[in-house]
Amino acid sequence: MARRPRIKVKSRAAAYHVVSRVNNKDFRLDSHMKRTYVNILKKISYLFDARYAAWSAMDNHTHLMVVLRDREEIDAEEAIQRWNSYHDKEYRLNPNVEKYREYVVNALTDISRFMKKLNLLLTNAYNRHTGAVGTLWQSRFHSTIFERGVSMLRGAAYIELNSFRASMVKRPEDYEYSSLHHLKQGNPGGLVDIGLLEEGLCMGGLHKKLTDTKALTHELYKTYLAYIYEAGSTPKGGKEHGIVVTDAMKARLKKYRIEGEAGSLLQRTWEYSKSIFVGGSEYAKRFYDDHINPGHTGRQREKHIQKWLHASGEKLWSIFSIFHHDLPTGRVRGRPSRNGP
Repeated sequence: MARRPRIKVKSRAAAYHVVSRVNNKDFRLDSHMKRTYVNILKKISYLFDARYAAWSAMDNHTHLMVVLRDREEIDAEEAIQRWNSYHDKEYRLNPNVEKYREYVVNALTDISRFMKKLNLLLTNAYNRHTGAVGTLWQSRFHSTIFERGVSMLRGAAYIELNSFRASMVKRPEDYEYSSLHHLKQGNPGGLVDIGLLEEGLCMGGLHKKLTDTKALTHELYKTYLAYIYEAGSTPKGGKEHGIVVTDAMKARLKKYRIEGEAGSLLQRTWEYSKSIFVGGSEYAKRFYDDHINPGHTGRQREKHIQKWLHASGEKLWSIFSIFHHDLPTGRVRGRPSRNGP
């Protein structure tokens, strides 16, 4: 059966959680390659004008929450200047040629082109590092589309907790090859887009109160950390690998009226890494109609939508491909009503 074409959406509404897995699931990403991963993210963020909400480089796979700009938001002349600045002389393009401007705008707003560049650079770096040949990656990357805002924030927190769930660190902020650790260090180079996290935490007023970038980053980091601890803590006050939500964290969440379900992201959540979409009820229905619905209406639509939409907790919904044969049974925690989500 032919694989389904990759769904791509407007960045104003959604972000991509992209996962790339190493060939044969081998543990090939050592500390050198993980640092290289972060350095490559820095390098290509300029070319693509990419915005990163979260990342985590694990031993045999990588996670990234990324937003790319929409085509109508890009100035073609500025985009081709970035293209020419990034590339060697032989790959530079004439900005006065219309077809080149169109090509560059399409390339720099496409998640597939972004991931092709990222994974190719990582493969080349790995082969230089080890003397290996061939591709580093098992297959094409998987992407889950997250509605921006609270849904995207939960996806980012899920990414930050990867190393903790794998018992690699006692506290998620101590994992060196993650965006949370980068924020802990003060977000050097502004690689984490704090605006995306601020949007998810509903802390938009901070820019008016805290005009100093360092103070703003610190306040956001502390609040985001409290949110992650709440999502990764053991319910009923127990301890798990040393993670404990302190009274100061609880006070911080209460201050900004941020609510979360304790322990909701402590376990691996298949919806966040295997699904096509995660988001709120209304956007989930629009997403289904825009990208999944083959044309059904009325009772036929209601019946068909139940094959795709699943309750994901925290008032979120996910859309799985019905062709996902590798999903474990019993992991989907609910079904929508006959009227949809």
